[in-house]
Parts: sequence; C-alpha cells; structure tokens
Amino acid sequence: MNGILEKMLMIKDRIKQLVNFWQRDIINKMIMLISGFLLMMAVGILGLIIFMPGGKSVSGVIGNYFPSSTPSAKEVMTLASSGAATRSAIATASVPPTITTMPFPTFAASATPEPSNTGQPNVPPTAVPQEPSATPSATQTLMPPTPTASRMPTATRIPTSTRIPTAAPTAPNGTPQPTSSVPNVLPAGLECIPNNPAQTGKVLSVIDGNTIKVLINGFAYNVRYIGVQISTNKHYALLASVTNNKLAFAKQVTLIADAVDKDASGYLLRYVLVGDSLPALDMLKQGVLSTVDIPPSFACAQTFQAAQQTAQSQQIGIWVPTVTPLP
Repeated sequence: MNGILEKMLMIKDRIKQLVNFWQRDIINKMIMLISGFLLMMAVGILGLIIFMPGGKSVSGVIGNYFPSSTPSAKEVMTLASSGAATRSAIATASVPPTITTMPFPTFAASATPEPSNTGQPNVPPTAVPQEPSATPSATQTLMPPTPTASRMPTATRIPTSTRIPTAAPTAPNGTPQPTSSVPNVLPAGLECIPNNPAQTGKVLSVIDGNTIKVLINGFAYNVRYIGVQISTNKHYALLASVTNNKLAFAKQVTLIADAVDKDASGYLLRYVLVGDSLPALDMLKQGVLSTVDIPPSFACAQTFQAAQQTAQSQQIGIWVPTVTPLP
C-alpha cells in the first residue's frame, strides 16, 4: 500500500512539474507544440512504412489518397506506346483524334416467360451478355510534346587588334656613326661649314626655335643648332618655334658637327642642312634668332654675325625698337 502511494505521489509531482514548465513562458509552450507535431509526423511516417502494401512505393501510396488530375510523364509515354490503335493514330497524325464511347454489354431477355409442357416449374429467363464489337474503336491518345528547335546563338565576330604606332627608340649613349660625306660643293653662303663627316636623318618633331628631334639610323636624337639662341621674350620664342617648324619639320636633313660634339644637356651640336638651306641662318636673317658663340665651335660665326646685322639694320623680328614710355 505504501508503494502505491509513493508512485501516485511521484506521478503527481511529475504532473506538477509539467504544469509549471508549461506555465513558464511562451517559448516553452512553442517547444511543446513543435515537439508534439514532430512526434505525430514520425508516428504517421512509421505507420505508413509498416502498413504499406507490397510492391508500392511511398509516392504511390500517397497518390492513392491524393490523386492528381494531371497525368505523369511516365503515364503519357505508356499511353503513347501501347496498342496497335495508338500506332495507327501516330501514323495518321494529320487526322484529328476522335473520342468514342466503348459499348457496354447489354442484356437480352424474353418479354414473357412461356409455359413449359414438361411439368417443370417455370424458370425465369436469364440475362445473356452480348459480346462487344470485335472492331476496336479509336481512343484519344495523349502524345508527348514535340520538341521545338531552339535558335542557336550566332557567332560574334571578334574585332581584330589595332596596331599601335610605337615611338622611335631612344638614342643610345654616344655619337651616331656618319652616314654620308659632306658634298664637294656647298651651297652659296654656306662655305663656312667644316669638312667633317655627316649624318643624314629625318626630323621627327620640333622642340623649340633652335632644337629638333631627328631619327638617325633607327634612333631618335635631340639636335641643337650651332651658333644661335632663342629670345627670352615669350612672343619671339614662340615665333621662332613656329618658323623652325615650317622650315624643318618632317624634312630629310644633313647633320654636320663642328669642334664640339654635344652640349651640357647631352644634345648633339650640329649644322643642320635642309636641302641647300640652313634653317638657323634663315631665321637669323628673319630676326627670330640671335647669334651666340660657343668656343671652339665658331666656324660660321662671321656668316651668322653678318645675317644678324642685316636683320638689325632692317629692324625686323626681335630687332624691332621698343617704345619707352615717358616718365
């Protein structure tokens, strides 16, 4: 008796603990509900597995309870490939299929039982089923969808690479090798140019009024005219650059050195001939440059001084007199 009372008190305590757990907060209640739901699902799945009919899958059993109105792909293919009537319908696909009703067996019976003369009790007539027609009727066949040809993407033409012009290679350290000799007869007025080996090249660009960039033997060199300088006035410095561009840009030139090969900046010091003319001398005559002596390179110093004096006397270019305002 005491053991029964102890078990009842234990059960009562368990129930009380469960009630307290349920009354604690909403989270505990949700845990209980979810646990109960999961337990019910587990029991249902277990029962389904145990009592599943032989030879059926889980999806088949579920389909018995929840039939689908849309036939599956497997059923469609089965209907499409079964029976001679199906093959005939496929062969005559141009004729729309017709739906006919299969005949049901009819029962024939005599209207009134005839009396028997043999003394046997009258037996009610029995229904005799009639055989259905032997000619099969065409039934509607579900055909699988005919795949449609998809448009393949056309190939896109990849643009060809564009050749980027490369700059002329920088001149190596040293002096370019002579490519020609000085003409036997120099143009009139240019006899002052020394009889030194010469290089030939093409002017790539004009840097300023007395400096150009020349392509010699595949390398670009900065070349400065011997014996001339540009004005410190910005206007005349720009004028000298424009004039030099007209006289020398993109021209084939002949370069002749004097006593000094390069200046302090590493530029080649040369007398530059464009055909029969000397651009430095021409710009002295136009008054856009002035002379400068850089010993010992003064072979044409007197010729250059004479050209400058002519420009000064004509008061052209940088030799135009400036008007000094009165105080």
